[in-house]
Amino acid sequence: MLGLVETKVISLTSMGAASLVLGLLPLWLRGGRRPSFDADDCPRHAAGAGPLLTALLSFGAGALLATALVHMLVEASEVLPRAAPVALLIGFLVLYLVDELVQRVLGHSPAAARAHRAQPHAACPVDEPCPPCPPGKSPGVRRRDDYGSMDESVNIQRRPTAAVGTSSVEEVHLLSGAEAKSPADSRGPSAEAPGAHLGGAGTASCWGLLLALCIHSVIEGLAVGLEETPGQVLFLLGAVSSHKLVVSFCLGAELVGGGVGLVPHLVAVLVFALGSAAGVGVGMILYALPGASDPTSDPVLLPALQASAAGTLLYVTLAEVLPRERARSQHNFGRRLLQFLSFTAGVVVITVLVVYLPDGHSDSSVEP
Repeated sequence: MLGLVETKVISLTSMGAASLVLGLLPLWLRGGRRPSFDADDCPRHAAGAGPLLTALLSFGAGALLATALVHMLVEASEVLPRAAPVALLIGFLVLYLVDELVQRVLGHSPAAARAHRAQPHAACPVDEPCPPCPPGKSPGVRRRDDYGSMDESVNIQRRPTAAVGTSSVEEVHLLSGAEAKSPADSRGPSAEAPGAHLGGAGTASCWGLLLALCIHSVIEGLAVGLEETPGQVLFLLGAVSSHKLVVSFCLGAELVGGGVGLVPHLVAVLVFALGSAAGVGVGMILYALPGASDPTSDPVLLPALQASAAGTLLYVTLAEVLPRERARSQHNFGRRLLQFLSFTAGVVVITVLVVYLPDGHSDSSVEP
């Protein structure tokens, strides 16, 4: 029979290891490649951003939304019934402000992003053309939709130039509206590398998402570390892991969809995996200290942090993930229906786990 300390150590290691594996699983499914938001800019990249990634990201968005509103906000409201919604709004606004400041500092305004998209991408050089476009897609005119902006039409004008061997080489000019940039201007010192504009808002939101989930993980880990019997520890471990592992996979999918590189992805998932482990460890230390108070009983601090973290998840879901995925499939009803069904599935899974599983305390359970 395992003792209390051994049970908590097993909980610490198993929760961290499982979260790490599931957080890296989306990266393995993508073959270690770094995706691009602008997959439509190149058929070679468009083939990689298929229905599977869209379904995973939409499922993750639904899971995050349900985690924020059905789980985190409800828990905070039990202690702070009137202040919890205010804390949620504060968390939402803080990440919104951080997002705008990052765009301002890095110069990645919506206008700059549109200007970047009007530049030729080095991923498809002229001398190494991309594979033929899939049926139904014309390489001549592409229609793009930016978040919160009017529809844009990007016209591709081809002019025959010098011939190489028996095949002619076409020089591609991208015209956005009435303005056109020459190839020299596009390849000038101010031109950005493909996907460079993703380092602004998208990266800020990914790290904001990580911060919110880490706060939540530490709080849950504290609860596990402060339990008094091995049975209670294992019971709460199962309740926490049931949705933490789903959210861990969703975090990995969002990092993949957000264009985060390999090393930052590994660091982010590792930090998230260590969040619960750190919480369990701190809880064990506090439990072992004579006369130590239960930090989870704090009437203000932890519930306020929980609600603020829910607000950041709400911002990431509604202002980043959903608009981005909908813009990817603006004119594909089948893809958008898949997104809706996947999003709904994420909401349902987390809601069922939260509502129908006990909260892990020996004297209470969550009622339907």
